[in-house]
Amino acid sequence: MAPFQRLHRNIAPGDTLGELIFGMIMVMTFTLGARLIGADEPTDGRELMIAALGCNIAWGIIDGFLYLLGAAYERRANATGADAEPIGLRAGDFRAAVLICILVILTAVPAALPFMFLEDSYVALRVSNALMTLLLFVVGYLWGKHVGAKPIQSGLLIMSIGVVLVLVAIPLGG
Repeated sequence: MAPFQRLHRNIAPGDTLGELIFGMIMVMTFTLGARLIGADEPTDGRELMIAALGCNIAWGIIDGFLYLLGAAYERRANATGADAEPIGLRAGDFRAAVLICILVILTAVPAALPFMFLEDSYVALRVSNALMTLLLFVVGYLWGKHVGAKPIQSGLLIMSIGVVLVLVAIPLGG
């Protein structure tokens, strides 16, 4: 569990889980939604993945910024009396914001891999969807181990919730 422990020096465990799931859901919304919306038209998977990666980069930056706002707010809300610490942002806050941005961006990378190795965009798109579904399970499994829950049940739960959230997001415009 060393990767989680190193990461959690800067980001709270719940934030890590949320950002990983968030990034994967965004990519899956793009990849599953493209086929559902344009079922009659061939899907250019490479363009779709570029758009999904762009979306994750944008939202990674946005989430990092929102983390900084939240950190400043929490510090201000917890400040009491004349001896309270200054509420300004700290180096650790900026490290956490950058890590959050990277987490969201990195979740798009596995989804893009099938397009690098498979010529048929439709097949690559389906493999990408399956890979992201599997990764939701893996994240849930590792999370379950990390928090002392049943890993397989945690993996299935996170995977199921992720897929349901994607299916809710698509008809609402993603």
